[in-house]
Amino acid sequence: VLVGPESVTSATYGMPPAADGLLLVGGDGEIWRGTAGRWRTQESGTNLMLNAVARLSPDQHLACGAGRTVLAIGDDGAVAQVEHEIDPDFLFELRCVGPFAFVFAEGGLHRFAVAPQPRYQALVEGSRGARLAVQGEGALHAIGKSAIGSTGDGLSWRWTDTADIVLDLPD
Repeated sequence: VLVGPESVTSATYGMPPAADGLLLVGGDGEIWRGTAGRWRTQESGTNLMLNAVARLSPDQHLACGAGRTVLAIGDDGAVAQVEHEIDPDFLFELRCVGPFAFVFAEGGLHRFAVAPQPRYQALVEGSRGARLAVQGEGALHAIGKSAIGSTGDGLSWRWTDTADIVLDLPD
């Protein structure tokens, strides 16, 4: 059983597997690696809150958070800021589908290519401020106030206006 670090000063998010155990990110730009019941910190280069982390490959992760922060985190200890065109400044969710990573922001859903290094591609057309991600077998669903979208390949998205959804619930 892994025991969390005693010096964690804020909430932590994500726990994808890393080459040497598990990876957590959190407030104050904290990055934690857990292996064999021990935790160690990794310098992030920021003191801004990191809200989400996802595993891109066996040796690479992507994290996002406040202040438009998107970080590539290597299992070798390297951390690099990933350039992008996302506004506003709060990035709150991150998910991967195939060769793509998706960052959720108030202004919409943004696609990043994963290999060989993470790089920004574009705002997903029609994403309309999707704020919640649900991932299932071979699909990613993005849920917003006015639309719900889904993709199986990360390139083609199908969006439905929430006003068009009718729930037939039993009494």
